Amino acid sequence: MGGVITQLWDAYCRARSRPEQPTQPAHIAARVISAARIQMRRDWLLVGSDIRLRAGVLSHWLRGRQPTMTAEAFQSRWCHEEVLCSRPAEVTEPPHMHWTAAHPVPLPR
Repeated sequence: MGGVITQLWDAYCRARSRPEQPTQPAHIAARVISAARIQMRRDWLLVGSDIRLRAGVLSHWLRGRQPTMTAEAFQSRWCHEEVLCSRPAEVTEPPHMHWTAAHPVPLPR
């Protein structure tokens, strides 16, 4: 949800500061989708590994963030009826992302 609000606020601020360059709704939608896909990838990195060991920063800097995620938790968050993405068979593979800004929008399987 934060990605949607961030992108809407960014579009609003741009429109106020540069009214001669309007932001198209398709651009906002593409940014929302991109932000969600980035978050999906970040969450997938937590599956099968501990971010505290891979981050290269002090672990107390990561307070408030879960250091790991189960594949089931990832599936519960992102893979409902495989509309946004689907979980791969192996943790070493990236998730299969279905949500896209491509036109026409592909139907879920």
